Amino acid sequence: MSDWNSEVLRELREIRQSISTLDAKIADTKKSLQDEIHSIRAEILEFQLKTQQLDDVTDWANRFRERITLADLDRLKNEVESLKEFKAKSTVIFALVQFAMAGVVAWLTKG
Repeated sequence: MSDWNSEVLRELREIRQSISTLDAKIADTKKSLQDEIHSIRAEILEFQLKTQQLDDVTDWANRFRERITLADLDRLKNEVESLKEFKAKSTVIFALVQFAMAGVVAWLTKG
């Protein structure tokens, strides 16, 4: 009977040890799953933010297309080209006037 009691106690200790081991594994698995869920939620949030940004850019592009036509873009291109030509011409004229002024000042101070 004593052997039987010690055998039962030994079996109970082994069962308790197995339960403790299983509890630890369950806790580890639970933590791992919680971490994975947190990671997935973070990825979903990042995806939602990128989707929102893409929607914002798409909305802006649509508003831009509604307001600007190809004819407007051509007109703006021509105006920019005209401004570039004006800048180049005005720079040359300014340089010539400065050169002439320098010549007049030099001629007046020489005499």
